[in-house]
Amino acid sequence: MEKSDNTTSTLLNQAKQALLAGNGAEAEKLALEILKLDAKNLDATLIMAGVSEPQESVQWLKQALDLDPRQPNSTGRYAMGKRSHPSVKRAGLATRFGKSGRNKR
Repeated sequence: MEKSDNTTSTLLNQAKQALLAGNGAEAEKLALEILKLDAKNLDATLIMAGVSEPQESVQWLKQALDLDPRQPNSTGRYAMGKRSHPSVKRAGLATRFGKSGRNKR
């Protein structure tokens, strides 16, 4: 794994943990760092959708769909996450990452 991939993976794990802990501001900061390294990172894009205001969130979700149009979870089903924190529900991370925080792609 390249250093950039390693950094992205570490940042993504930190962002997921921040989001699941209810720290949307930290998750947003980390997701933006990831997107600077990898502008096409679907997970960071979905985190941004989860921590953004509704109108901006729609734009992030459209971007996620553009990144992976075959991924049905990029929009609708993500909004039905099982976690109680609203940011997690909006980003769909409860469905995508599950209780363990591991990516379930």
